[in-house]
Formats: sequence, C-alpha cells, structure tokens
Amino acid sequence: LTSALGGGGWAGLVGGAAGTAAAFAVGERGKMLREVEGAVVIPHIAGASGQHVLYEEAYRSIHKLLMDTTTSEYMFCNDFFGDKSIFNRLFAAPLASVEEGLNTMLPQLFDPVGLLTMIRLTHQQQLVMTRRRIPCLDSYFDKVVMLLYPRFTAAFDTQAGSLAQAAEKAMSMSEGRGRRGLVVQHPHFVVRRYAHFMASMAALSVGYADATLGSRCLRLRNVGDTFVERLSRAGGAAVREQAACMLANFDEVRLRLAEALRSPPRPAASSEDGGGGGGDVSQSDAAAGGGAPTALLRHYEEKVAAAQSAYVDAELAGELGELIGFVRAAESALSAGQQVDAERCAAAVDAFGSRWRASISTMRKASSLAFPRAERATEVLRACLAQMLLYYTRALDAAKRGGCDSAISPDAPTLPLITHEIKQSI
Repeated sequence: LTSALGGGGWAGLVGGAAGTAAAFAVGERGKMLREVEGAVVIPHIAGASGQHVLYEEAYRSIHKLLMDTTTSEYMFCNDFFGDKSIFNRLFAAPLASVEEGLNTMLPQLFDPVGLLTMIRLTHQQQLVMTRRRIPCLDSYFDKVVMLLYPRFTAAFDTQAGSLAQAAEKAMSMSEGRGRRGLVVQHPHFVVRRYAHFMASMAALSVGYADATLGSRCLRLRNVGDTFVERLSRAGGAAVREQAACMLANFDEVRLRLAEALRSPPRPAASSEDGGGGGGDVSQSDAAAGGGAPTALLRHYEEKVAAAQSAYVDAELAGELGELIGFVRAAESALSAGQQVDAERCAAAVDAFGSRWRASISTMRKASSLAFPRAERATEVLRACLAQMLLYYTRALDAAKRGGCDSAISPDAPTLPLITHEIKQSI
C-alpha cells in the first residue's frame, strides 16, 4: 500500500520530498467518493499483479467488504436468533482487527488530502448503512472518525505552518525577478501547490458541512494571500510588476478552485436518499462561512479583478500618463467650476494622437510577456484598450464641456477609428 505521494513520503507546500503540485490534487481519489459502493480492490491480490493501490482505496474497499458482511450477518442474527447482542459478540474481534490496522497505518499518513478523503468516505459509508437501516457499525464509524480527524488536522496545520513561514521570508525571495520592466511570467511553485491544495479542500468540502474545516481553510487563505502579496513586492518590484505577479498567482488559485468546483467528487445520486448524493455546495457553504467552497472561489475572483485593475492602471500610467493627467485635472476643474487649461488639452490630445497605435502594440506585447496563458493575456489587453478608449473619450468630453475643444487638432484620431483598431488588435 502507498499513499498518493508514494512510499509513505510526504509533500510540503514549501519543500518536501515529493513536493509537486499534483501531489495536492484530489486526482483519482475523487472516483472513490463518486463510487463509494463500487467494486472492491483486494490489496494483496492487486499487489501480486503489480497494481498500484492507494491507501485510501484500500480503506474504502476494506470498509465496503465490512459493510456488506455485517449487513448480511446482522440481518441473519436478528432474524434467526432474534438477539442483536449475538452479532456484537461475533464481530467484536473482526472490528477490533480492522481498527488496529488503521491505528498502525495512521502514523505513516501525512497527506491531508488523503486523510480528508478517508473522512469523507467514512461519512458516505455511514449514510449507506443508514439507508440500509443497519445500525451495527454506527459506533465503529464514530470511533474511526475520531481517529482520523486529529491526524488530518495535524497534517493540515503542518502545511499551513510551512506556508506561514514562507510568507515571513517572501519579502526576500527573488524568483522570477529580473531587471526593472520585466514582469513575472508564471505562478510561483509554492502558489501552484497551494492552489491544488486549496482546490482539493474546497472540492472535498462540497456536501460535507464542517465549520472547523471551513475556519481552517479561511486561515490558510489569509496566509496564502499574504505570501502572494509579499512575493509581489520582493526585490523592490515596480507597481506594474507587483500587479502582474499578484494577477498571475491569484489567477492560478482561481482557476484551480473553479475547475475543482465544476465537478466535485461527491457520490452519484441515489434513489434511496432522494437523489441528494451526499449534499450540495450550499449545504457546505452555510456551515463553513468564509472558508466555504464558493466563498473561496468568490474571494479569488475578487482578488484577480483587483490585481487586473491595478495592472491596467499601471500600464496606462506608463503609456498615457499625459492624457490621464489632463483628464483628471480637467474633470476636477469642471467640478470646481473652474476653467479647463486649453493649452494642456491640446498637448495631451496631440501626444495621444502621435502614439496611440504604438501604445496598442506595446501593451499587446507586454500582456503576452506577462501572462503566457492566452486567455488571461487577451483579457488583460482588452481591459487596457477599453480603459484607453475611455480615457480618450473622457478627454474629448472634458474639452467640449470646458469650451476648449477648438484647441484640438482636426487630425486628432476619432473614436470610431480607435474602436476599429482595438477590434483588430484583440
């Protein structure tokens, strides 16, 4: 038997022997929750044929066999002897043996994703026995959860602690930094692991109302945010670089969460439980608060939007600083009932007219360099160009309201022309 990390090793969000991002994904373990009552895998038979068996799968299979056996034996004892205590005496030793095996293996398990998968499996297996109206394993399952949960929380807190330590050191980290003007081109490796880990916690929380898990995810989220924000400021990066770093990293987390929640690993609908299949996202959200699955996704959508807005502002400030300065000054003057500076208006519009095409090309190249993922690069470019067009529209409007539109050159670019070029550029 092995854990998902292989050979009883462990992966850390920071460091670790097998610390790849994929080690923190639910992966094939999701199939176990979707098929709680699926075909069993006999570990020694699978091992003899060279088959790789996850411990979580062995755990599911052992309990599936235990459930089926105890169901038939419990019904037999009840129907034939009319005495349920006989079953308890018969199965005391087998249940103790299974529990002893779990106790032996637990110290070797360091993977919080695998441990939470086992907790979820236990919860779903309890529901199966409830639907069968067979109560003989109730106390056993309760005892198993009491064994698993402390181990899970210890493993979870170890990962959170390693990330917190990394966040303290993140200001001095320089990965992805070069000369001024270059932006981070990929999410940090720690953030990739964190994104998979957080997505796994969110996916495994769907249909499982656990306020304690929600609060842990919320604390981990805050530590992850701190790590990214400090990382973005490492090496004295420029404002645009900081925004690009946060956008690339927060977008990685958002993508993993969205992917995980599109198809969370929950059991297939059952006619016996009304098709509920173990709960839904709203049930887990109600219990977990800010650490709930959809709350986590919403948080990172907001983080991505804020980082993108900051990047657009920084990019336009470098490309169209004169036009932006005029717009703000003119709108402020109009609000105060003052006159708009006609000379500044003409200079700003002329400067824009001489370089707006070059600015489009520059921003296209910058977004492609900063964000290798084509969808994000295109979205950032679209936001930059839309904001550029808006600033120019506001400049023309301020000039008109201030009575200085006559100072604008007749050769100034028109809005339809700029709109056409923008459409061609995206």
